[in-house]
Amino acid sequence: MLTLTSKIKFVKYFRDKFLGKNLGIDVCGVVECTVDFGVVETIDVADDKVSVWGTEAGVFWINLNDILVANYKPREEDVCLLIEAKNNVEVRFKIV
Repeated sequence: MLTLTSKIKFVKYFRDKFLGKNLGIDVCGVVECTVDFGVVETIDVADDKVSVWGTEAGVFWINLNDILVANYKPREEDVCLLIEAKNNVEVRFKIV
């Protein structure tokens, strides 16, 4: 689980890196999927959850308490952020 300082760093990084950019998301867990989210319009934080809103009315939430590790410099070339979360879930964020 992330500390309060780590949560603040995560939200700041997320806003700086992805706001106004076209975001791609790869989720690897029980079910694997790839999502072309579109352009990130708004990023809100409330109750330890980050909500990311796209220009095409898409939204997804990240529960900060479920994040075990946030890797800001992953080895994969096109990945900007790699999250390891509870239940053996990995999420890769890309600017597409």
